[in-house]
Amino acid sequence: MRRAAARQEADSPRKRSVAVPIALVSAIAVIGVVAVIVAVADNARQRSQAQQAVAYATRLVQNAQTAGAAQYAPNEYQSASRALSVAQLEMQRGKWKDATAQANQASKSANIAANVVQKLLSDFSRQVASVQAQIDSAQQLLGDDPEGGGVGQARNYLNQARQYSSASNLASARTALSSATAALRQALREHEAAVEAESSRAQAARRQAEANPLSMTELRFNNTYKNGSSISGYKTSFTHSEVRYIAGHFRVKNNLYHIRDQYVTFNFRIQGPGGMKSGTGSSSGYTGSGLSATIGKSDSYYSGWMSFGSESGGTYSAGTYTYSLYANGRFLGSRKFSIYVVN
Repeated sequence: MRRAAARQEADSPRKRSVAVPIALVSAIAVIGVVAVIVAVADNARQRSQAQQAVAYATRLVQNAQTAGAAQYAPNEYQSASRALSVAQLEMQRGKWKDATAQANQASKSANIAANVVQKLLSDFSRQVASVQAQIDSAQQLLGDDPEGGGVGQARNYLNQARQYSSASNLASARTALSSATAALRQALREHEAAVEAESSRAQAARRQAEANPLSMTELRFNNTYKNGSSISGYKTSFTHSEVRYIAGHFRVKNNLYHIRDQYVTFNFRIQGPGGMKSGTGSSSGYTGSGLSATIGKSDSYYSGWMSFGSESGGTYSAGTYTYSLYANGRFLGSRKFSIYVVN
């Protein structure tokens, strides 16, 4: 029995030494399985990230292309396209991290390209608003303008420019906007030329008006008493026996109308048989004493009368006489009347 116990005691250490390697192997196996599971999960995660990055980059590149980036931001767009192609190739190779990196680079370049296009469109919108403000200002300056006029043409071109809402039509929009600006400038140049021409005409008219402030439009004769009461009404032929005072009733046009007031002394001369008629109250060189008047710039016409004769008659002998009207010494016009004797 002692030998059996000793043998049993001797066998126990061997059993224990065999059990330790088996546990170690099991632990290592478990670790290996876990590592594989983690690796598979990590690979799946990287693949999913790469797929999402490539899909996102694809949408951005397509949107940039639709927006016109290939035309207006070619460098950025080409960089995005190349990076996307590499990302797709890396996906085929299973290099998820490289695919993700290239896809992210494609997205970045596509965003830059899209921003370039967006800035172009924003700048164009501001230009459209600026031209619209210029058209509105010109409309206030020029007033109503027909569709065929310069402002109307500018407005039509501007409406055409607004119809192009994407970068793919930006070239046409810019052409329409340039046409609107050109039409507006032409309208303003024509207006400036018209204003200058009108100013020149106004200056010439003023010089003419200053040189000829008044124009006689009417001169009628009346036989009157000293106080101006009519004896025979307006006519150009009077009987010698009825004549007292021959009054010249005149009407003159104010050529300085709306320009300035003028202060005028009217005079007249009656010339006939025996020379010029004059009396003790006559102004020097004239028949009568004259008539002073203020003609305001708001007065388009002025009317007055001046006479010469006597209450007793006999001032005029038979014959033809010329009544001449003057304003500040300037001759305005004349008209004839006659005196005749009834046998």
